[in-house]
Amino acid sequence: MLPIWFKRGPAPPPAREPPRGQQDTGTQPPGPHRQGPPSGTGETKVAGPRSASFDTLRLIGTVLVLVGHSFVLTNSAVPRVGGVPIHTLGLSIFFSLSGYLVMGSFLSDPNGARYLVKRSLRIFPGLFVVLLVTAFCIGPLVTEWSLSAYLRDRYTYLFVLQNVVLWYDDWLPGVFEFPPFDGAANGSLWTLSIEFCLYLVVPIFAWAGRASRKVAAALLFALAVAAAFEGHRLKMLGEWKLYHFVLDDALQLAPYFLCGMALRLMGFEPGAPIRVAMWCGALFLAAGLLPAPWNYLVGFAPFAALVAALGRSDLLAAPILERVGDLSYGIYLIAWPIQGALVVAFGGQGGAALNAAMTACLALPWAWFSWRFIESPALAWKTRILAGRRPSLARAR
Repeated sequence: MLPIWFKRGPAPPPAREPPRGQQDTGTQPPGPHRQGPPSGTGETKVAGPRSASFDTLRLIGTVLVLVGHSFVLTNSAVPRVGGVPIHTLGLSIFFSLSGYLVMGSFLSDPNGARYLVKRSLRIFPGLFVVLLVTAFCIGPLVTEWSLSAYLRDRYTYLFVLQNVVLWYDDWLPGVFEFPPFDGAANGSLWTLSIEFCLYLVVPIFAWAGRASRKVAAALLFALAVAAAFEGHRLKMLGEWKLYHFVLDDALQLAPYFLCGMALRLMGFEPGAPIRVAMWCGALFLAAGLLPAPWNYLVGFAPFAALVAALGRSDLLAAPILERVGDLSYGIYLIAWPIQGALVVAFGGQGGAALNAAMTACLALPWAWFSWRFIESPALAWKTRILAGRRPSLARAR
């Protein structure tokens, strides 16, 4: 039995033909939406406070990852919430949001080819530019090798070519080759290949949901639970790699994405998000009192529901983010190389707080530039793809 808070919404009433003389001219005003990743939240656009809450959650997740990494990279004890390190909590927000929103995007346009193009336009342009900046701007400044040796080494170029196709290998010659970096030029890139692989699961369950959304959602929850337990089992056995990412880490992030998908398939009753957020927040905090790994195994589903419910509510609405743009992806990609460069320059003086503050000051302008001149123009192609399908839908009516 699914929770009463979630259900598929009632079918809309049939459209009535307007009185003679008031027929639609075929011109539709543009919807109040902003290009952003992912743009879809379901069969209908969600505008106003709800979309602003999703933007706020993305930014919160980014800040948690940035601050958590500052603690890790300055050899400081990482703060925890509900027994979970804050940078891991930030990733959990990302994957919960991504599963929920990307499923909604596919439901609004269930075309596999267009779906892959839209997802690719969101990930790859910003990633490619950050890889170039890391390899050819930051790398030469911080490498322990001579500049000529660094630029002659093939791994300098393989860093860009491999990671841009999500073949994760973050080593650059002579860059950050000391603990705790241990040669990781950009330790944030490992999640991208996992997320893209999860994108491929979305159409399968969206199409399955045509027969019964409740059954598809139940299967997703079961798959999430199985992935969580298998990820923990593999972690106990040692490091397992698949397509250059650690399989147990992938299986421990996947449940958040899968739960987000399931929650989107089920939908929310009107007025339910606040109630869901309260109950799920309490359950997540209660799960944090359990010993590891039960705090994770019990807490991931309430946490994913908490994120989706907060996104659907107006509790975190920040309209300024609509005007500034989505800076979360740009900050996420560039923060680690900046943090490493600051450690090289200042030797970790000032601790995690200073490292995080300085990184934020440097990453924010880059994120704005990336959104304004790289990501947003790339997403304009997504709008053209969507616009290209509307005439055929109009003719089908």
